[in-house]
Amino acid sequence: MLITTIFFMSFSLIVSAGLITPIVKQLKVSSNLWKSTESYYTAEAGIEDVTYRVKSGKEYNTTEVLTIGDFSAETTLENTLDGITITSTGSSGNYQKSIETKVVEGEGISFVYGIQSGKGGILFGSSAGVIGNVYSNGDIISQNSGAFITGSAYVANSPDIVADQANESPSIPTNSIVFGNANISQDFAQSFEVSTSSTITQINLFVKQTGSPSNATVNIIKDSGGNPSSDSDDILASGILNSSLVTESFGWVEIPLSPNPTISSSTAYWIVIDASTGSDSKKYTIGANLDSNYLNGLSKTGRGNSWNSPTGYDAYFKVYLGGAFGKIIGMGEWNKFDIGTEGVGNVHAHTVNYVNASGFIRCKSDYKNNKVCDTSYDDPTPAPFPVSDGNVEDWKDIASRGGTFVGNYGTLGYGTSTLPYGKIVGDLTISGGHILTLNKMLWVTGNIIMEGNSRLLVSQSFGNSGLIIVTDGRVAIPGSCRADGNGNSGSYLMIVTTSNCSGGTTCGGKYAMEISGSGGAVILNAQKGTIYFVGSASAKEATADRIVLAGGGVRITYESGLANPNFVDGPSGGFNITSWKEIE
Repeated sequence: MLITTIFFMSFSLIVSAGLITPIVKQLKVSSNLWKSTESYYTAEAGIEDVTYRVKSGKEYNTTEVLTIGDFSAETTLENTLDGITITSTGSSGNYQKSIETKVVEGEGISFVYGIQSGKGGILFGSSAGVIGNVYSNGDIISQNSGAFITGSAYVANSPDIVADQANESPSIPTNSIVFGNANISQDFAQSFEVSTSSTITQINLFVKQTGSPSNATVNIIKDSGGNPSSDSDDILASGILNSSLVTESFGWVEIPLSPNPTISSSTAYWIVIDASTGSDSKKYTIGANLDSNYLNGLSKTGRGNSWNSPTGYDAYFKVYLGGAFGKIIGMGEWNKFDIGTEGVGNVHAHTVNYVNASGFIRCKSDYKNNKVCDTSYDDPTPAPFPVSDGNVEDWKDIASRGGTFVGNYGTLGYGTSTLPYGKIVGDLTISGGHILTLNKMLWVTGNIIMEGNSRLLVSQSFGNSGLIIVTDGRVAIPGSCRADGNGNSGSYLMIVTTSNCSGGTTCGGKYAMEISGSGGAVILNAQKGTIYFVGSASAKEATADRIVLAGGGVRITYESGLANPNFVDGPSGGFNITSWKEIE
């Protein structure tokens, strides 16, 4: 009986073990699969977070860590010539999953700040505000109480107004140099010497392109025996030649440099454009004249460390030095400048005074702020404008194909109409409560004046796309008027002026743009002049050399769609995702 019982128990244990073992194994497999899945989705959360920030122009670091409960994702970014490679590794216990995505810059314009200004800076009046981020190459000053920025504010140190070195005559170059078309002429180099020892902050290049070449890296490099040095330690500063700012016609393109080292007078340095190898249908061309015109340098083409003999020409270029330290300054100790919302919104400039920051403050000099300044960071680098002279000339050319009206064009009385022309050689006046609809790109050689309760709209036929208006004169949109898209999400009206009017003694005290009306879904661009906002004026984005928010409830409300806008017969910009895959 005992033997039978022992035998039965042994048999039962064997059967039970046979049943339990696969269950335990399956539980372990399920647990491992669950942890693997957790790490994968954590990696996806990390990469989605950073990709969103890249595409929407929000702040990000080269390494970001996202923690969700007991899980974490570490995301790293690597800059490439045409965009950014983002890698995210999610961890759950001892299990990891990695995902990689690549985003490239679109062939067009991208607006990533609510307001962006040049050397003229931004002036805030009473209760004026920006819903979004602000970037300026000149000072940001609050002159009254109640001014605010809900996002971050950055002020770069601006370069001198006048270039220290320039080769730009005649205005239409007599010669040119092709590069980026073959191995032997992949890269381009131009040497120069400055007249005074100072920091180098920016260079401008007079270029055009054929096809769609990739972005190119622009380096300032020390000389070595009459050639650019091949030692990576001799690269002093770098910038990006953004292909979206280069067109098929010659135009000046600004290239801010980082860092901003001091270079010595009477010493040879090189501007080196490191391009990709393209072809005759995909290349860059830089304007040039005979090398007897610029006596402080010469140009070469080549690849890597192999440079060809001098071309006999000098490229069209400008070198900017020095400049002024950037400042963000509030009204006073008891009327601080509010920047940021609920812990989000950083401040970064050389000097920061009287600021109430929600995020961090980075600066070299500070006074009476709500937080201690972190002095360990370099000052911000000047940001290039989103629109180049070449872009504007292309838009004028497109508009000219839509028919021309010679003379001042005006509308009178209530009613609606559609503008049948693409170019007006004169002024455009919309008055008397009239609603004027646009169904093609427009170029006005004179001023654009709105009066009464008039409206300027994009045609509904364009759906989620917008239109561009270019004018060589001033723009006036008073309080009762409205310039807008067509009401669909993503439909914007962009008004660009080439006017350099800045008030004061220029243009009879007038500004390039004077806005007191409700702008609606309108983007305003006056990169050579001043935009003056007053009263209840509003817009979705504003870019100008100088911007004045005169108070009285002025609001610039940025929309995320502006990071990648679409325009009919025009550009689309921002970063586009080209791949998204698991790599581990």
